[in-house]
Amino acid sequence: MKTQLYSYVRWSSDKQTGNSSLERQTRKSKEYAARNGLEWAELRDEAVSAYRGANWDEKKSALGGFIGAVKSGLVPSDSWLYVESLDRLSRQNVLDATEWFISVLKLGITIVTGLDEHVYNRESIAANATGLMMSIMLFARANEESETKSKRVVSHTKLLIERHKEGKPATIKSAGSHVWWIDSTGDEKEAVKPHPVMWDAAKMIVEMCKEGHSVFRIVAALRERYPYGFKGRDWSGSTIKNMRVNPALYGCRIMQLGKDEHKLENYYPPLCTEAEFYRIQEVKSNNKFRANKSSSISLLGGMRLIRCGQCGGTMNTLTTTDGKIRYVCSSGLASKGGGCTRSWSLSGILIEHCLMIVLTHAYFDDSIRNQNSATDLDGQIEQHEVRIAELNTEIKNIASGIAKHYSEALVELLAAAEKERKQLVQELDRINQKKLLLTTQSVFETNMVNFFELIQWGIISDPTHETRVKLREIVRRLMRSVVIHKYDGIVSLQYSYKEGEYFVFEGAGKRHEWTHYIKRDKDTSTVVSAEIIEQVKNHRLIKDIETSLYNLETAQDGMFNMVLDMLAIVNYPKLKGSQFWPKKSSTERTVFKKPE
Repeated sequence: MKTQLYSYVRWSSDKQTGNSSLERQTRKSKEYAARNGLEWAELRDEAVSAYRGANWDEKKSALGGFIGAVKSGLVPSDSWLYVESLDRLSRQNVLDATEWFISVLKLGITIVTGLDEHVYNRESIAANATGLMMSIMLFARANEESETKSKRVVSHTKLLIERHKEGKPATIKSAGSHVWWIDSTGDEKEAVKPHPVMWDAAKMIVEMCKEGHSVFRIVAALRERYPYGFKGRDWSGSTIKNMRVNPALYGCRIMQLGKDEHKLENYYPPLCTEAEFYRIQEVKSNNKFRANKSSSISLLGGMRLIRCGQCGGTMNTLTTTDGKIRYVCSSGLASKGGGCTRSWSLSGILIEHCLMIVLTHAYFDDSIRNQNSATDLDGQIEQHEVRIAELNTEIKNIASGIAKHYSEALVELLAAAEKERKQLVQELDRINQKKLLLTTQSVFETNMVNFFELIQWGIISDPTHETRVKLREIVRRLMRSVVIHKYDGIVSLQYSYKEGEYFVFEGAGKRHEWTHYIKRDKDTSTVVSAEIIEQVKNHRLIKDIETSLYNLETAQDGMFNMVLDMLAIVNYPKLKGSQFWPKKSSTERTVFKKPE
């Protein structure tokens, strides 16, 4: 196998992207490899600076990754590294640059510079120390040039930052790089624009992130719709992960100049609102399941919603060999005196079938609760907008104070103000969404139709159906808890949704029978004195109250049956009593105690 020559090219800012240097360096390195019987390969660091050693980072840069691979034996130590000049490798201070340079040569790597085709390796340095002295001089000159250039660039960049803050268009190419879905090729006194090709791909990514799709599924969709669309290369999961946490999504560019951080609001064309950006982070943190093309998507896993009723531990999900989901209490094996003496599991189809009954109640209830006057929300919106404006001013003033005189106290104040602002932005987004719903005609009917499209039995019975990702987000938003009990040979499932009651489904009576009932949250009950209770007993309206309670129970039963009828329309089968009586031995059936 031929020895490989790795052609390394690097540039530090967008301003240098797209020039003829890359083509020239590539051509010359290929010619050199051919003349010397070497196999050509490429290393490329785009918008990576050598002034602070960023291109040495073994995890984040191509050059650093190459050196790390040589150290670990993944790349042969007799490989060659081709660079146009030594300043492509480092512009750090001469001591650090020389130390790094010597350490690379000690690994066995041969470095060749394209400008003069000078070869550096252990043998050449040992035979003639002049080569090492020359490299030291070159590194020293490169660092001096970078120092001078850095001061000039920082000064010019600050002028452009002030121009942006004054509300004037600016494209800052001299420091750092722009995000990949942006076209920054215009003049520095023009605003950046959406990239003519990549913008649509970025929009698709944001929409899929909002819907809760996994990184794997997003990459798969991109490969299908935009094959090799990411700078001519394949899409990767890291691209999506980095993008979805980048404030550039809502138009904010964050620049670091030395110790100073500059937050440029409305610099980029936004792909989403700031509130939607926070919502993406929330969805990401709550959808902690791993997904690939064939993986199951549980409706409760990874959100800390479902717990074992005995030990209180979170129930996890597993997929059986026939592709079905089961929820398993794995904490029982490790718990000490917590109630579970062994790990046990329950069919996911039963848990999720009952979940859909309760979720339908929750969705219906949530829609009804929103049928308030939209004008009632105007006051809340105004209060939030006023406070956010005040915080914007506070944050700007604190940031200016930190720039003039760094202080830990000011940093803490800034963090607190930014945290409060983020919370208010999220709350304002929820209120605006509610108002929008209220001012939209026939929104209730439309929402319910859309909801039933999402929860069709074909989707619930297919653990790999992609629509389950959207359904998970509704579960996360509306459900409060699911508790699974197993006692006396039966299964008892207890569900509660936010702002609602507890629904209980369990085996009852004879084997193969089941029942359900609704109970109030014990924590919401009001404790009253015996004297007040006695007065209530003797009150003339007690019969009316009893009648009202009876009517309420009748209405709840009617609502429950109505939900079952609606689910039948979207092909839900009837629940069977046998599902609540697991086929286990009598000893297993009596392991757990009945919940109080």
